[in-house]
Amino acid sequence: MSARLFEEADHAECYQKSRPDWPQEIIQTCLSFLREKRTGPFELAVDVACGSGQSTRPLAPHFAKVIGTDISEEQLGAAKRVSNPPNVEYSYHIIYPYWEGEDSMNQELEKLVREVFMNILVPHFNDRIHLALNNLTDIRIPYAENIRNEALEFRQESSVESYMGYLKSLSGYRAYRQKNPNLPDPLDTVQELLTVSGSKTRYQDPKLYMRSPVVVLLGRKLESKNVK
Repeated sequence: MSARLFEEADHAECYQKSRPDWPQEIIQTCLSFLREKRTGPFELAVDVACGSGQSTRPLAPHFAKVIGTDISEEQLGAAKRVSNPPNVEYSYHIIYPYWEGEDSMNQELEKLVREVFMNILVPHFNDRIHLALNNLTDIRIPYAENIRNEALEFRQESSVESYMGYLKSLSGYRAYRQKNPNLPDPLDTVQELLTVSGSKTRYQDPKLYMRSPVVVLLGRKLESKNVK
């Protein structure tokens, strides 16, 4: 069963502001796989389930044209409202599969965030969240040529405000709040702890350093011998 959890206008705006663009290290990993059989130049990349463009824009330097497609018109609208390279465009299209994760500041905060995420939010995600939690081990690439790369990490320096925005952009959080509007916000405690942790340092705006594992799955159909 699919759940359309990213389509409200305010969620799309939160997603756009809080989710960072994907780093070139990850883009280069995909390009290296492509260059094993193709020397370029590369004409077209299609980013399926592009959301508000965080993985679409970084493709622009490497392709003549990049098209981001998504089922959510609100997400596409958010993508179009920010600055995009001239060779990037967005299109409404009903195709999508994908997923993501979390991180923290110190042991106490890490424990709290994990508890909130696993015990409160996870039951409210799309039922395919287990794919991300299992590092995509349940996904099989149906092509003879394929690779699985688990050596990459997503690293980002963030502020308390940005990190809270990221947590609030999670679809599981949005679904939880919609189903439980009269219950306390589970992220209030996280924000309080972050604020207290920051006030105990000499910095007024403490920095958070987030690290998330990235799993890249790439597959390629075998080509007929007459294709060059």
